[in-house]
Amino acid sequence: MTHERGRMRALLHPITAPVIAGMRRPAQSDEAALAALMLRAYVGTIDYEGEDEADALVEVRHALSGSNGPFLWTASHVVERDGALASATLVIRWQDEPLVAFTMTDTRFKRQGLGRACMLNSMHRLHAAGEAELNLFVTLANDEAVSLYRSLGFVLQP
Repeated sequence: MTHERGRMRALLHPITAPVIAGMRRPAQSDEAALAALMLRAYVGTIDYEGEDEADALVEVRHALSGSNGPFLWTASHVVERDGALASATLVIRWQDEPLVAFTMTDTRFKRQGLGRACMLNSMHRLHAAGEAELNLFVTLANDEAVSLYRSLGFVLQP
């Protein structure tokens, strides 16, 4: 079942990016770890549509390779915990604007501020690079995600 999605936009401004242990930029070698994180983050949620690890790997490869728009390596972030990726925000350039392609947090690490930290660091880097706004698409029925994005300054677009 596919749920309605909406576009949200945040105007970027100077912010202090939180320093989080284990945070770094993603690397091409993170493909498999990002796919595994994607499954841990989405299985059992409203955003899960039956994908398996092979499907997740295809999605991650598309993002990192620039298939959906150039991948913004310096604006993307991952956080490691216990030897695995716990959270990530992957940003691409889509229709000539920065777009959060994926933001995901392992269910074991939710509500610990990792996703917020990744997003804030992405927003900080984009603003520092001269970008004026950041866009994303969200499943409107995902109240937790919509609430997080609103708290970060994102506004639903008509």
